[in-house]
Amino acid sequence: MPFVRDLDVLTNACTEAERRKCEAEFGDNLEWTCERCPKKRPEDIHPYTMKILRLRRLIRAGYPFQANDLTVEEWEDLATANEMIEKASWQTRTP
Repeated sequence: MPFVRDLDVLTNACTEAERRKCEAEFGDNLEWTCERCPKKRPEDIHPYTMKILRLRRLIRAGYPFQANDLTVEEWEDLATANEMIEKASWQTRTP
């Protein structure tokens, strides 16, 4: 399922600085290297995943969604996104 894979990989996404480093290191072989890299680039994220993340931001900002404004699947995916992002956040915190 692209949605869950995208959420999992987003915590290890390629940054602009990493991309520049790879461009300098791999030059003409950058496309081949990127295809085999475990990191994702923002443009590789599925549009549905981006939609769920945008909805999550709106909810966190206080946008007044009602129960029937989204499908059951979208609500479930929002819950999955919240769980995965919270889990990743806890794992990156240092005591």
